[in-house]
Amino acid sequence: MGSVISTKSEVIFREDERLGPIVYSPYTGLIFACQHSDKNMLLQWLNRKCTEAPAVAYLRALGPGWAIDISKADFPAKHLLPFPSAQWPSFSPSYPIVINWLLTGMCNLKCRYCYADDVMKGGYREPDENQIHDIANAVLSYRPIAVVLTGGDPLLSSHLVSVLRALHKRTGIIVDTNGMNFSPVHVKLFKKYNVFVRISFDSEIPKINDSLRPCLTNRARDNKSSTKAAVAALCDCIGAGIGVSVRLWLANETVATLKYLEIS
Repeated sequence: MGSVISTKSEVIFREDERLGPIVYSPYTGLIFACQHSDKNMLLQWLNRKCTEAPAVAYLRALGPGWAIDISKADFPAKHLLPFPSAQWPSFSPSYPIVINWLLTGMCNLKCRYCYADDVMKGGYREPDENQIHDIANAVLSYRPIAVVLTGGDPLLSSHLVSVLRALHKRTGIIVDTNGMNFSPVHVKLFKKYNVFVRISFDSEIPKINDSLRPCLTNRARDNKSSTKAAVAALCDCIGAGIGVSVRLWLANETVATLKYLEIS
């Protein structure tokens, strides 16, 4: 009970003792709680042992990217699949559903509002290779259905490949990045290890975004515009068929309030 399973469809499955079946899709980066009564049929479908999903809602929400085209994705239930009114004994999972791993303190942006500025200024001691494996084992011992690699920017970590290898098929992998260092190498890596990418923006207006997220270096694309780098990384992911979403902080230059949205 509680083991994380990588199915033949690449969708990650865990049966939580308290919450019931939980499923993570690397194609959309979304996690769903599912009906316990559907568990066996759901697993058969996710393992490609049958062609019929337990319900249409499963097909539309968990099928995009492998069972149906991603453009046909639909999420008819506002909260849980397949029925929003489903009742469980408890909504507290027996193990964490998602774990954030601060992989590195290094970053090539200096965002005006950064809450981890102390980390970026040397307050975080970069791990060595042995520590990376110890951390990976510790993270996996909590049986998360997905691990978010964050920082800093994890693309700047020299341990990124080792971490992807350690986590692959043992949990879902999500990478948060500003896109500045995104390259064809990362495209190959993320395809190989079935990584879902989340790219950060502060505004859809380049002048505002570049002002809020100024660059410290000209690395990667030799481009001082954080907006152009993020858009280019987004296009690279879409072109390569990598699951990607935009993490958008809606900002007003005259107001200090930032509102968070995520757009898949």
